Amino acid sequence: MTTATLHVDIVETSDEKPVTLTKQQAAKVYFNVDQTAGSILVGSFNVSGATDNSTGDFTVNFSSSFSSANDTAAPLGSRNYTLQIHDTLITTSSIELWSRNGSAVVGDQTHNTGSVWRLSMSSRLQSLNGQLLKPDLAYAFVYCGTTTSTTNASYIPYDTVRSSNGIVWNTSTYRFTVPVNGIYHMSGGFRINRNEDWAYWVLNEDGVGSPYTNKLVLDHGEGTPGFTSVFGSMYAELTTGSEWGFIGSWPSTTTGDIMVYQTWMDIVFVG
Repeated sequence: MTTATLHVDIVETSDEKPVTLTKQQAAKVYFNVDQTAGSILVGSFNVSGATDNSTGDFTVNFSSSFSSANDTAAPLGSRNYTLQIHDTLITTSSIELWSRNGSAVVGDQTHNTGSVWRLSMSSRLQSLNGQLLKPDLAYAFVYCGTTTSTTNASYIPYDTVRSSNGIVWNTSTYRFTVPVNGIYHMSGGFRINRNEDWAYWVLNEDGVGSPYTNKLVLDHGEGTPGFTSVFGSMYAELTTGSEWGFIGSWPSTTTGDIMVYQTWMDIVFVG
């Protein structure tokens, strides 16, 4: 087989529009927003404008909407601040972000940069130059963004999505759905501000119960620190058409505060 190099300046369709990528992925949106000047676009692609919502909080509006909100955002930040997806997350036509530092303080920054990638949902392995690729992996990275009083043996309040692709997370009910049947890896846990002898979390199918009652992720507590935490991982077979979530439990029947930032869960489709 022979190879050749093609040098061109612009590649367009016959009607002078951007070409459609098939085996590759590219950013569908990128932006550089100066919020100190009232959310002014310094540079952008596929962005119609930016809205200044409040200090450190702004919305980027897309020129061309996506067909699905299941997209991956890659927000960066400015200097000592990082961009985080706001509770309203990403829609087909916009994304809301806030700029926060390590102390969770929001602030207007000069250069807020980021991009959004549209990934199709396919679990097929693709071969390119002898390499096996799986670019469309389903995943969700979630955490508890607000300290929440939680009843024993109820859903752990993972109320904020940091990033996701394919997995749809309900931040009000703390349950999620998956795009394809298969094996998923789950890693994370929670911290409750109570002294308990033990605590555990378990996967639960809403309306059905736990399919793995013998796979509790358990940890022993202490008598004095003022909190109990449990973290671990497991594999499970998940199916479409069901809502899934994670139940947290501890010995007492008393409610407890599930702690912000120290309560998180990562889910990744593995096959």
